[in-house]
Amino acid sequence: MLESSPVGNEEIADWLEIAIVAGGSKGNTNHKLQKWGLDWCNLSELQVSAGLKTMERRQALLGEKYPFDVNDLAVVFHESHALSVYSYLLSISRPTNSTPWQTQAPTQEESDLFEEFVASTLKDYLGNAAQAIPFGWPSKFGRPQEFYLAIEWLANLMAIKVGQAYRPPRRKDGGVDVIAWRPFKDKRSGFPIYLVQCTLQKDFVSKSRDIDLRLWAGWLELDRDPVTVLAIPKAVAPGEPWNEVTANAIIFDRARMTDANQVGLNVAQKEYLQKIILTLRQFAEHHLD
Repeated sequence: MLESSPVGNEEIADWLEIAIVAGGSKGNTNHKLQKWGLDWCNLSELQVSAGLKTMERRQALLGEKYPFDVNDLAVVFHESHALSVYSYLLSISRPTNSTPWQTQAPTQEESDLFEEFVASTLKDYLGNAAQAIPFGWPSKFGRPQEFYLAIEWLANLMAIKVGQAYRPPRRKDGGVDVIAWRPFKDKRSGFPIYLVQCTLQKDFVSKSRDIDLRLWAGWLELDRDPVTVLAIPKAVAPGEPWNEVTANAIIFDRARMTDANQVGLNVAQKEYLQKIILTLRQFAEHHLD
C-alpha cells in the first residue's frame, strides 16, 4: 500500500511523512527511513536525505503546527497532532504518480470537506469581520443550485448589487469554489473580495486559470477586481509551477493554509482523516518493520 514513485523533494518528504504516520508509535530512525524509502519507493539514501532536509525546512517554517520533530538521528511523530490541519492536508494531497492509499480521483465528499476547510481558513486569515462560504456546484451548503439564483443569493449575502450580464446555467459555479470577503463597518462598497478555486487534482497549474474576472464583473456589480486564489493541499515547491500559478492567482498551499488556520478541523474532517490513518496503520502493522 505504501508503494509510490515520488517526484522531487517535496513529494519525497510527503511520502516520508505518510510512512511515519502509518508507522504510528514505531521508532523512526533515519536508518529505518532510508530502508523504507529503498524498499517501497526505490529511493536512494541521497534522495531520502533530501526529503528529510525538506521536512526540517517545514518544521522551521510551521513550528508547533508541524506534527513531526526532525533531528539528526530520527523523526518523531507527535500522536497528539494526528488530527491536525497539517496531517489532514497531507492525507488528501495527490502526488504526481498515483498511490494505493488514495482513490484515482477525488470523491465528492473529499472535495466538499476541503472546500469547507478552505472557507474556514480564509475566514481565519482575513479576521473576525470576514465572511467566507463554499460556493462550488453541486452544493450542500445552502446556495441555490441554479446559477442565476445562486448569484442573486450571493449578492444579497454580500450586500452588493447583481450585475446585468447573462448568467448561463451551464456555468454552475463560475469556476469559484469558495468566496470570501471582508466588509468595513461603514457598510459601503469597495471592500476586498476573494474568489477561490479549490483543487485536489494532480494538475493544479491549469486550475489557476478557471476564474474569469471579466465574467464575474458582469454577474456582480464590483467596484474593484476581486483577488483570485488557488487553494491546494499539496506542498508546492519554488520553481516554474509556482511562478505560473502566481501569474494568475495567489497560492494557498499546505504550508500557507496550516499557518493561517486557527480554528482547526471540524468533526467531519477529523472523521475522514481518522479513516485514512486507520487504513494506513492496519497495513503498516504487518508490513512496516
